Amino acid sequence: MTIDIFPTFNLLARPGATISFPPFTREGESTRIDATGARVSVASNTLRHDFERNSGVYRGLLLEGRRDNLLLNSLAPASQTVTLDAGTYTLSVHGAGSATLSGAASGSASEGTPLTVTTGGGSVTVTVTGTPDAFQLELGAFASSVIPTTSVSGRRDYDGLYGSIADIAMRPDEGTLYVEASTFGLSHALTALELSSDQNNRLSLRFDGSRRPSVMVKAASVVEAEITASTAAAADAPVRMAVAYASGEVSFCVAGTIIGTAAPAALPAVTHLLCGVNIGATECLYGHFRHGAYFPRRLSDADLQLLTR
Repeated sequence: MTIDIFPTFNLLARPGATISFPPFTREGESTRIDATGARVSVASNTLRHDFERNSGVYRGLLLEGRRDNLLLNSLAPASQTVTLDAGTYTLSVHGAGSATLSGAASGSASEGTPLTVTTGGGSVTVTVTGTPDAFQLELGAFASSVIPTTSVSGRRDYDGLYGSIADIAMRPDEGTLYVEASTFGLSHALTALELSSDQNNRLSLRFDGSRRPSVMVKAASVVEAEITASTAAAADAPVRMAVAYASGEVSFCVAGTIIGTAAPAALPAVTHLLCGVNIGATECLYGHFRHGAYFPRRLSDADLQLLTR
């Protein structure tokens, strides 16, 4: 960069690395793909260092929201019937085989090709063909990681990676946030890195419901600035973005290009730094967090471009 400003928060995801700040919590068991391509269970309150199943490439920290798998014995798939409330659901299958819905919703899914359906509610039968090693039916417009179940449905709680800004040196009047992250989510905002105190005071680097990189500045319930890239990111493709801010100015940069600027009348009063989740866990990343940083100065636009290339 052109100036010697160093971050007071700098989190770089590396295979197996532990993290002291921000603290991490997640209730209940979850899953990830390890370096050999195997699906492995992950205990509660344990980070998920995730790898690409076929190539073994490290993808970063897998951070998701709360989801329920409505199918029983999900790691030993067998045909079954479940009752759904009205809503949008996604059926996903892993391994050699497929699963077909019939009844209140219809269609089929196989590995890499999930099925998303909207139903007014009712009974659906899931018919399994072949020998898949996992399947999942969840409320939502996209598939998430495998949630193990037994003779009852199962839940994966949200990944909570957040802490108080009292633990890092931070200025209330200016700064720069940087993140490298990806998302496979859709249909709602997906938080990558955020400073906030509640839903009404937020400075958020995120993806919108179409996976377009975006920044939002919200102070005392008023959206003071919102800048969104015109091009959506590919599903789970890493994106580097940064926002520099000071009194009356915001500059947003994605992949080396300044996307836009704004002149907010106020900046939010914040108390926490959050990675891959917002306060309330309503806009979780559903993707991979690779690198995040906070600089206690408003970096220049030239620095933002260098940082995000």
